[in-house]
Amino acid sequence: MSFYPLLDDVEQLKQLDNWLISTILNALKKRNKLLAKRGLDRSNQFPFNMNGHSLLVECKKRRIKGKKGLMEIPSFLRIYNAIKENVVTIGIEGTMNPKSNNYDY
Repeated sequence: MSFYPLLDDVEQLKQLDNWLISTILNALKKRNKLLAKRGLDRSNQFPFNMNGHSLLVECKKRRIKGKKGLMEIPSFLRIYNAIKENVVTIGIEGTMNPKSNNYDY
């Protein structure tokens, strides 16, 4: 998104966030099935026992070696808001990836 920070369809970015969570949950379901086939039932353990909202919350607050937020799931909307703030503050030229002009489409 930093190559061309011109995205402004907030609703589409929210849908992308939902798609990402859905994709992660589907991958977890498939992983859980594979583990179950090998006799390793993990369906009552994190992250296999999470739904979309609880997964976001738990990943954000879960600690790994005393550090919080290491498993936080990225958000397209959050990235957009950060880029938008940067565009307003320092301009599009300063926000764009400096190598974006090297691409010849």
